[in-house]
Amino acid sequence: KEAFSLIGALYMGSYDDCKQGVSRVQDRSVFLAAYDAYQKAGDSKGMAAAEAQFPAIDEIFSENKKEGDNISTGCWVNTTTTIRRRPAN
Repeated sequence: KEAFSLIGALYMGSYDDCKQGVSRVQDRSVFLAAYDAYQKAGDSKGMAAAEAQFPAIDEIFSENKKEGDNISTGCWVNTTTTIRRRPAN
C-alpha cells in the first residue's frame, strides 16, 4: 500500500513537468492517475487531494470529451485512466 501512495505522490508532483498547455483535460490526467494509485493504497487523503485537481466539467465538455472516456496520460507516467470531473464546490 505504501508503494501506491508513493506512486500517487510522484504522479501528483509531475504536473508541471508533464503539462503541455494544449488540453487542460490532458494536462490534468496525471491527477486522475494519481487518484487511481491512491485508491489502490487506500489513501483517502491522497485521493481527496488528487480529486480536487481533476478537470472541471466545463473543461471536459469544451474539449469534446466525456466523463468515463479513457485517456492516456503520456509523459513518463504513461498510463491509461478514466476521465472524471472535479466535484462541485
